[in-house]
Amino acid sequence: MRRVLLLVAVSVLGVLLLGATASASTTGFFNGPLPMHQGRGYFTATKLLNGNVLVAGGWGFDMKTTFPPPASLATSEIYHWRTGTWSSAATMREARAAASAVRLPAGRVLVAGGMDLAGNTTATAEIYNPNKNTWTTTGSLHTARFEDVPAVLLPAGRVLVTGGFSNTAFPTPAVLASTEIWHPLTGKWTLGESMHVARGEFATVVLKNGRVLVTGGVSAAGTPLDSAEIYNPSTGHWKLIAPMNTARADEAAVLLHDGRVLVAGGSVASGDRTTSCEIYNPRTGKWTATGSLSAGRSESEYAIVRLRDGRILLAGGYTGTPDAQGNSQDLHTAEVYNPKTGTWALVANTMSASRSGHAVVLLPGNAGVLVMGGVNNGLATPTVDVFHY
Repeated sequence: MRRVLLLVAVSVLGVLLLGATASASTTGFFNGPLPMHQGRGYFTATKLLNGNVLVAGGWGFDMKTTFPPPASLATSEIYHWRTGTWSSAATMREARAAASAVRLPAGRVLVAGGMDLAGNTTATAEIYNPNKNTWTTTGSLHTARFEDVPAVLLPAGRVLVTGGFSNTAFPTPAVLASTEIWHPLTGKWTLGESMHVARGEFATVVLKNGRVLVTGGVSAAGTPLDSAEIYNPSTGHWKLIAPMNTARADEAAVLLHDGRVLVAGGSVASGDRTTSCEIYNPRTGKWTATGSLSAGRSESEYAIVRLRDGRILLAGGYTGTPDAQGNSQDLHTAEVYNPKTGTWALVANTMSASRSGHAVVLLPGNAGVLVMGGVNNGLATPTVDVFHY
């Protein structure tokens, strides 16, 4: 839960863990296009219909020494994948960081919640129109929420948001079990059925059948969870499923090509970042262990993506407490998971900067994977890398 702890100036406990089962081979490489116009961490990144990438908001100041929390950003910009360049986009109506975002069926982008300029959790929401380069307000959430609140597109253009944190109270923010659904015809939110377990800093994956899997996260007591549950959009109900083998928070998760779900890393009860990974099989309802990462990683939940060949890229992340010189242990390494062998391999070279609280987007064709922004030793970075494979 590093992001929240940074906001209240609390040190996060953890150590770098090395996994003996990780592959020592290398695959793929990074090169660096032009940086973003502005350093930002914990922003939203959404691929538009034309393949360009909209980034919006985030924190843009010194996150290591600034207290009260650093000011949120209202700025947005667009990465043009054909040219590798950035252009400024319209400014949001409200500054926000650690917000939710999802692309709507017609290509517009809904952004909701987050932390505002004053450091308060916001319930407001707005929509970006890429054709007009404008932001317009839409209905506000019933409950202000931030921090890894997933936004999932449901049938008929509805949008589901679940859980998260409702405030920044020390030492543990209030954790939510509530869910809300945005309706495109009215622009309003209605309350959905609550999850069985209140959770923040959890992972979300949409299964092949359209149901929504949520795993782990931070409990109301501030401890990692092993529980998992599935939302059925047809009935509006949540169902608890078998728990994970390892309780973990701030983990990364992704849908594999065959419909299984890979869950990787995260923070465990000891405060360490774990190298362990496991796979959920929707057909059997069971979890099984798979190959371990070379380094324990958290704060990379938006930095995992399935490549077109079926392998999985997981880039960067945070792996422990600051060292004796106060330098944060953000990672500049990345790993690729091969579902056929169940093993991870380190990417041939490292990224141009260490980063956590960043985002990745799979670009069209053979353009690679865009890796952008994040926090580097407590500072929001504008640096960008593209992964080629």
